[in-house]
Amino acid sequence: MSDGPRIPLKTAQRIAEDIQSMLAPSCQRILIAGSVRREKTSVGDIEMVIEPRYSSNEQRVNLFESKQVKTCEVERVVDALATVGVFSPRYKENGSVIAYPKAFTATSRYLSLWYCPNETETIPLDLFIQREDRLNVWGWQTVLRTGPGEANQLLVTSRQKGGLLPPTFVVKDGAVTTTSGIPIVLETEEAVFEAWHMVYVPPQQRTPSAYIEARRQWLHLNPSR
Repeated sequence: MSDGPRIPLKTAQRIAEDIQSMLAPSCQRILIAGSVRREKTSVGDIEMVIEPRYSSNEQRVNLFESKQVKTCEVERVVDALATVGVFSPRYKENGSVIAYPKAFTATSRYLSLWYCPNETETIPLDLFIQREDRLNVWGWQTVLRTGPGEANQLLVTSRQKGGLLPPTFVVKDGAVTTTSGIPIVLETEEAVFEAWHMVYVPPQQRTPSAYIEARRQWLHLNPSR
């Protein structure tokens, strides 16, 4: 969440849809997340979860050999838009780049950019990239990236400590496993809420209190569980 100037929701929705249109051809899936998806009255930044498309091209190694090189289409499009000034790097207070372009590689999972639609506007943009090895937790990532952060904290905090994380689950490095290390498939948001034994909460209603109520309602509907 950005600490800078905030913009009205309708403006943020328009901006997010413009960015989505630019990136969509390079994505298998793309979802506008964050406070835009929660429809907050004002928005500090634009957040998106994306599953990139990939292309494969033959690259000459030497006179006699060649190899197939896989290219992330999102990387190619972002680089092209950065070249013409539509995107630019965001920096930390100490002057170092947050995540782009320094750390944008074939395995990058996060890009932090400025979107610059004209000479006077700069809007913070965060892209959360779901690589091929993490597609089975697409729903988990969209829940997390939709937020808010206080509600997410409940999802990753054990019930023994006042949170909602099931006792047999472990959350680590953006994935969810059992305590014995078996991956848990969470391809949809509905699957996340069901796995946490909560009724589904729409994005616009997600708050810590709504999550606690969702757990209470699930227990009421499933008294034997």
